[in-house]
Amino acid sequence: MLEAGKHVLCEKPLCVNTEQVKEVFRVAKENNRFFMEAVWSRAFPIYKKIRDEIRSGNIGDVQLVTAAFCFPICEHPIWKDYNGFGTLPLIGIYTVQFANWIFENKKPSSVTAVGTLGQKASDYFWCPTVVLLPSGKMTCPLEPDDPSAYVYLNSMGLRYEAEEVRKCIMEGESMFTDSFYSL
Repeated sequence: MLEAGKHVLCEKPLCVNTEQVKEVFRVAKENNRFFMEAVWSRAFPIYKKIRDEIRSGNIGDVQLVTAAFCFPICEHPIWKDYNGFGTLPLIGIYTVQFANWIFENKKPSSVTAVGTLGQKASDYFWCPTVVLLPSGKMTCPLEPDDPSAYVYLNSMGLRYEAEEVRKCIMEGESMFTDSFYSL
């Protein structure tokens, strides 16, 4: 698509290794096309507010990120045909990219992952709109929409990703500049 002159918003997983990612970015740059991996949460307004709070020093020096993505994977048919990649490329990416985004690509000293085997109920966490800070609650509500038009709560949050892609293309960007990639 990039070589055909098309801008690309690529569903995750983008690639299976760093060399493939570098090659995709090279082709995008060579063809002067926009390219972004579709991790919709990077464009959420609440993320921008969190970044502003961190950069302003209002919440101190962040030392630890604890992130959870709750999703009843045993109920989703996609896991049956996912070629052995496991859950990291589809849902684990959200917690990994959030931590990378908070620390602005600094390498972590350690990473811990935890899971639960078997049937266990979980709360859905699709599109965050509230952050609790020492100074109080920070909210970034989504604009009203028809919730019956979506399968998951707050799915209208996808529009922020689409708007960000459009903005980047209109401004001549080659990739989403708030991305966690630093290749």
